[in-house]
Amino acid sequence: MVYAVRSAQRFIRASAWSDYVVSAYTDSEDMFAPDSSDEVIIAYIRKWTHSIKHPMCTAAMHKDSDKGVVDNNFKVKKIKGVRVVDAAVFPFVPSAHPVAGIFGIAELAASKIKSSHSI
Repeated sequence: MVYAVRSAQRFIRASAWSDYVVSAYTDSEDMFAPDSSDEVIIAYIRKWTHSIKHPMCTAAMHKDSDKGVVDNNFKVKKIKGVRVVDAAVFPFVPSAHPVAGIFGIAELAASKIKSSHSI
């Protein structure tokens, strides 16, 4: 990451951009100084780097006992009393915004949980 930031710094300081770049868009002017230390860059990265994506598929559901993390009742395999009901159970990333699928999963899981407790 430090290398990538330094590459971006070199790129933006090129003379071709001098008429376009007025100032750095950051709260840390040190960050874009030519001699900024690795520590300054790392601190900036830690403060400002985050995912704008939709994390999912980290506990994929699969009907086969030797595949996936969660069964079709949203229960974590080989662990008693733990269920996962969110986008983590998606077996793959959909090619659309995930919110509709998450709502569907939540409704299905709620129904299965209620019926497993005779509610």
